[in-house]
Amino acid sequence: MNSIVYPILIQPYCLKNFKDIIPPLPSQPIEPVRYTRRPPNRPTLNKENDFGISTFFWMIAFHGLMIFVAVKAQLIWIWAFYIIVTIALIGSLFSKEEKVKVKTNDELEDEYRNKMEEYENKLKEDELLYQKELSKYNVKLNEYHQEALVLQSKSNIYRYQKEQLRDFFEKIKKPIYSEVIYKKGVTENYFYQYLKKYFGEKIKTDLTIKDELTRSKEIRTYLPDYVYFDPDGLIIDIEIDEPYIGHNGEPIHYEGIDVYRDNFFIENNWIVIRFAEEQIIKQPEECCFFIAQAINEITNNDEHIKLFIKQNIPTPIRQWSKEEAHKLAFNRYRNKYLNITLQEKLSEEVNLGYISENSSMSTISYRAIDNSRDDLPF
Repeated sequence: MNSIVYPILIQPYCLKNFKDIIPPLPSQPIEPVRYTRRPPNRPTLNKENDFGISTFFWMIAFHGLMIFVAVKAQLIWIWAFYIIVTIALIGSLFSKEEKVKVKTNDELEDEYRNKMEEYENKLKEDELLYQKELSKYNVKLNEYHQEALVLQSKSNIYRYQKEQLRDFFEKIKKPIYSEVIYKKGVTENYFYQYLKKYFGEKIKTDLTIKDELTRSKEIRTYLPDYVYFDPDGLIIDIEIDEPYIGHNGEPIHYEGIDVYRDNFFIENNWIVIRFAEEQIIKQPEECCFFIAQAINEITNNDEHIKLFIKQNIPTPIRQWSKEEAHKLAFNRYRNKYLNITLQEKLSEEVNLGYISENSSMSTISYRAIDNSRDDLPF
């Protein structure tokens, strides 16, 4: 089931939350961070430069064993082996003394103390630099908060929104005056007097807007029922939606049928407001208030809304489907809320959706819905 209800308000996306927009704030200053340094590693001290007690006893035991075996065996080669091993051990001891001298523990401790002193001096320099940057940051942060207070003040937000709205108005596609006189719906003159009462000369009935279809080289001129036209502000297409055409009962303005048309107006920064015909007949004042309320919510302009003593919106009416519009036509539903005078004009009513101009042939045709297959009792 369709969930769309009248009155229908369609507006460009940028206007939907227009009152919530605020001036952009400058970038907040970045707080400085202390530089982190790693302290120098404590050196590993060298062990005592001797063989140790256990090594000494092992050497004594080795030499004693070799001498005991050599004496007992009385073999020359064992003595020769012992002499060679002994010379090798003595040579290795001397060769160690020839190697690069290893730093002493005192030297390592001195070097570590020097590195620690340098490290602590660097920490002091880093802290001084950090405090200097922190002082600058606090000044900038205070300036930022002061600027933010000004930017977020009510007066500045109002001024900023006005500027944004003015930029939006400049992008609106302006309408042109229609050179064609065409019949309107039977209730449009009735509602016109109420619109003039509250919106005065800003309500126009002779303005159009063109849609140039480049692919088909066709130019469609849409014919709004009414146009709220503020030369320096909003432009609103105000439509009265009947469920069917008076003279033949053909369903119109049913669910989805006007989507392309509405989107065209929205893309050109117009606002579209649609009322069910029954609403403007039964509650014309409430329908006018709905328009004034929309204008006020978007522009903060209360020149129209303050004219209303009763500030009520019309009772919602669910938009009909094509099948439902057929049923309404068979039941002659419009006769239930139209007065006798307006009922008599139903037979003259036609649906002129738009004027189509073929740009290549310079011809104009009037497009209405094809009724050749209609089987309704009209």
